[in-house]
Amino acid sequence: MQGERRREVLALWVCVLIGACGDAHERDDSAVGEGDSGEGDSAVVIDSATPPPPDVCATDGSGLIASPDSYDFGSTPGGTGSPTGTITLRNCGTETTGIVSTTLGGRDPVQFLMVTDGCSGLRLAPGEACSVDIEHAPMMDGVHAAELFVSLSPGGMLRVALSGMAPTSDVRLSPSTQDFGSVRVGTSSGPVAFTLTNAGTTATGALTARVGGIDASEFVIDPSSTCGPPLASGASCRYLVGFHAALPLGAKSATLEVGDGSFSAFAALSGTSVTCDVVLITPASHDFGSVAVGASSTSVELVVSVPSGGPLGPLIYSIGGANPADFSVLSSTCPGPSGDLCTIVVGFEPSTTGVRTAELRMDSGSGCVATAALSGTGV
Repeated sequence: MQGERRREVLALWVCVLIGACGDAHERDDSAVGEGDSGEGDSAVVIDSATPPPPDVCATDGSGLIASPDSYDFGSTPGGTGSPTGTITLRNCGTETTGIVSTTLGGRDPVQFLMVTDGCSGLRLAPGEACSVDIEHAPMMDGVHAAELFVSLSPGGMLRVALSGMAPTSDVRLSPSTQDFGSVRVGTSSGPVAFTLTNAGTTATGALTARVGGIDASEFVIDPSSTCGPPLASGASCRYLVGFHAALPLGAKSATLEVGDGSFSAFAALSGTSVTCDVVLITPASHDFGSVAVGASSTSVELVVSVPSGGPLGPLIYSIGGANPADFSVLSSTCPGPSGDLCTIVVGFEPSTTGVRTAELRMDSGSGCVATAALSGTGV
């Protein structure tokens, strides 16, 4: 009898907790009514108002709610991925949301990966939910932090803090970051040496190296690099890496990764793809004013900037345009040293009356051209 009564009580608790007792609950309440506790049984009181398990909408308020509102992935070795963490978005409001959009941002977004996005592009009706799966995929040692940005259009934004760490490896690359600077599209920087050092007590396995990331194709490992076979304890070797700038223009980034399957060492790579805009003629235009036909104007000195890492070529000057014969280069100090300035002195001697125009061109011989507009009036 006592065991049967306990089973009845347990059943009552379950149905109350899930809110599905209905009439059966009423019947069971009467079955455990006054004077029916059974011999040896203690009286049991069932509270029919027992609340259900905590609900994110009830505890966090209204509107779009993220659960959890922060996620710590713990420790993940570099070059591997953590177990997936799921962030659930639920509409706790009374109206349908704007269109949901999710993205990773914050300090270290590249150390995290959005595995699946089941939310972007949706409008969530009241009570509806969706989820985003995220993984900590560290490419560098250390503590990492990022945020999941969730925006509504129309509507506001909420953020979910993400964190994780990658333990320090005994095998490391130095430098751990390298900026190759500005490199003209279609050309390459000089190679930079990255030293791999094994500070551990055992030799590594056979080493492999790769470049990964958004702009991996623009960073090249030189085949003359000395690493490859297992690296003994206390030993070091080096990789040579260069930046080959390509379109589109702007900042580029990638990661050098070296490992043997049991560890990975990383170095962050960056560079900027540029055009000939880094070569400037100042001023960019000059008007010699009115000059008598057959007479010579006062000359003007134009300054040409030579970029660091240059000159890009021989910097051959020429005058073209509508009336090139009326303008002439009187002297030049170009090309100048890398990162320096050179000058060109230009004069105007009109051959006829009226407005005369031309263009001074500085050509590296490899398609890199800078120009300055020239004009004057013959009288």
